[in-house]
Amino acid sequence: MVNKSELENDANYFTQSETEEIFVRGITALMDKKEVTQADLKNVTEKTLTSGKSPPTAIQHKNAKSKGETFHHWYQMHRGAHPSECGRLTFDHTEMIPPGNFFDCNRIVDMWFQWFLTTPISKNPYSNPGEQNGNETEQYGRENAFLMDRWNTSVYMTTASPFQVPADVKTITLVKEVPLLVPVYNVYVSQEMFPSLDDDKKLLVKVISDLLGIIPATTKAKLDGQTLEPCCVIRREPLRISGIPIDNVFGLPKERLNESDSSINILHGGFWVLIRPEALTAGDHLLEWTVESVNYKMSAEIRINALV
Repeated sequence: MVNKSELENDANYFTQSETEEIFVRGITALMDKKEVTQADLKNVTEKTLTSGKSPPTAIQHKNAKSKGETFHHWYQMHRGAHPSECGRLTFDHTEMIPPGNFFDCNRIVDMWFQWFLTTPISKNPYSNPGEQNGNETEQYGRENAFLMDRWNTSVYMTTASPFQVPADVKTITLVKEVPLLVPVYNVYVSQEMFPSLDDDKKLLVKVISDLLGIIPATTKAKLDGQTLEPCCVIRREPLRISGIPIDNVFGLPKERLNESDSSINILHGGFWVLIRPEALTAGDHLLEWTVESVNYKMSAEIRINALV
């Protein structure tokens, strides 16, 4: 279980301004290439992470923005609703979730990984595309959503399966008026998963190069037809996750899991929507998103039945 003290150090995460600079530099460095390879992404990432402290120029910002209709909102500093949001559908990146007022986007994403990586394949919505009809429990609604309740804060968490044609479709039932956290694109790595990435710098390059592989023109996220602007969260220091099951979602072999005492240290990065409970009023809602990258495709719909 993730300890509270592990989440309290804001230095564990990239700041919003640092994240924005990474994407502006990365996108502009790749924009003239007809085809982007994994080697291109790795080289650009390494240069981006070791570049000087001078901020990107106005021209670089403009060029990066031109590559996608809305993607620039995803990596820009997120302080409340963007112009395309109507009625503040999502939380501000640094806004604390009431009533506990401990979790912001960075910290709640860590808790999502605690849930995700300790949930076995049989119950993990990532591993089970399409509609499910499992038995409801206190923590799961139709086996597709988990209700986290920690430190006087409750948040529903879910995800979908990538590489599905047609798009993955899931239904979740919400019985509490609390936020909903969903990744629209994420990546996580650890030395236990990839022994060749034998230090944190190599792991971080892997995370960011994957994110820079996103094709900006493909990105879309909507709730009930209204455009959402996800937040970007990138962890720069490892997060320790314990209690990894044998039947784990990333396929870590039993022998390697035994060597690590059923624990892994991860770095992660991605784009997340933390939806306000007031946007999930009683009745039906539709959350949909599409993202493509050099090595990943995600198209999903989550039908939300809010019994609140």
